[in-house]
Amino acid sequence: MQDTVRLFTGKKFLIVVVSFFGVIMAVNAVFITLALKSNSGVVTKDYYERGIHYNETLEQAKYQKELGWSGKLAASYSSGRISYSLLTKDGQPVAGKNVLVRMVRPVQDGHDFEISLLEVSPGVYEADFYPPMKGNWEAHIDVTSEGDREFYDFMSLNVE
Repeated sequence: MQDTVRLFTGKKFLIVVVSFFGVIMAVNAVFITLALKSNSGVVTKDYYERGIHYNETLEQAKYQKELGWSGKLAASYSSGRISYSLLTKDGQPVAGKNVLVRMVRPVQDGHDFEISLLEVSPGVYEADFYPPMKGNWEAHIDVTSEGDREFYDFMSLNVE
């Protein structure tokens, strides 16, 4: 029996090289697609400052838990109104506060805005509401009195 020697021709070499790079490109395409689909776009711009003041954040959270206040946010694109009601742990309205709502678009930069709410009845704060677009928003709510933050609230909001 005679062994036949198979030559490694240019055609075989081309197939090996093209297959090698084809597999690498296919894997990269999968990783790029997964990265783009899983990125929420949420970025904290002041991460260093927030890290420095982390203990203050923990103290504020402890204070708020002891305070026991609860808030409820409602917004409508069609009616053009936003409303925030704030109650004590006993269910009494929290009146006479300054309420500022910072609306943040979590998936798209450049559309964030702030709204200062006015008290329309005890514990109920409202304002005109005309967001640049419908969809998911994050509402960062600061309740202050005489310049000092008394309460912070965060809610996700679907504006339709």
